[in-house]
Amino acid sequence: MRYPRVRDYTTAATLILILYFLGWLPGFLFNLLKLLIAAFEKDSYDHVQGFGCLVALLLVCGFGPIVLFGLAYFALLHLY
Repeated sequence: MRYPRVRDYTTAATLILILYFLGWLPGFLFNLLKLLIAAFEKDSYDHVQGFGCLVALLLVCGFGPIVLFGLAYFALLHLY
């Protein structure tokens, strides 16, 4: 019987979320690093858990503040 090879990134995603609260840039860099490692290991393992968590963190905590600051800048620039 062959057991599936599984890699779990859920704990890393939780720690990266805490790191985002300590500083945006370190959280962003570690998130990109772990996401790239998980993407490369996706071919080697049968199932990679927590990959979606890393992607969601990148979208919400990584690119979310950039988009919000851009929208705030655009709104302040055109409203006054």
